[in-house]
Amino acid sequence: SNNSNNSTVYNNNTSSSNASGSLFSGERPFDAFLSYRRSDGSHLAMLVAARLQQLGLTVFMDREHLRSGQFHAELMAHIDRARVFVPLITRDYIDANRLSQEEDMCRAELQHALDGGKLIVPAMHCRDCLDVAKAAPPAVRSLLDAMFRFNGRVLHDDCLTFCIDELADKFLRRPAV
Repeated sequence: SNNSNNSTVYNNNTSSSNASGSLFSGERPFDAFLSYRRSDGSHLAMLVAARLQQLGLTVFMDREHLRSGQFHAELMAHIDRARVFVPLITRDYIDANRLSQEEDMCRAELQHALDGGKLIVPAMHCRDCLDVAKAAPPAVRSLLDAMFRFNGRVLHDDCLTFCIDELADKFLRRPAV
């Protein structure tokens, strides 16, 4: 798999397998899996991850902890284990030329989250994300339409910390018992 276009920071201990051979058995699930395109989303992803971690949430990003080897399988297993899948929607993330390629990692992550019935919370960081999605070719548009059916949050640069806090409060924090 080509890992150069997206990245996803987490603070759990990872072991690629246990004695029974299953990935990540017994580890605490992450609160959020961040999916982003490295070309224009790396800095934003680091800011979002750092703030969510300051709020006490566990956040998964592939760049920090995935090792060589079964990259694709480990990545999909982390999506399965996360409570919420958070795609950081930038112009490059929703670029139709990239998303139309079967081997595109953002596409694979998003499709896996959709197929697995994950709660998806799009975090939009481009003013015209929805317009760009509407102009995509039919195959890509159906994928984006499925993602945008979920409630999300716009991340404005001038109040980014507030927006991330609101994202955490509305979608990521567990209700008090």
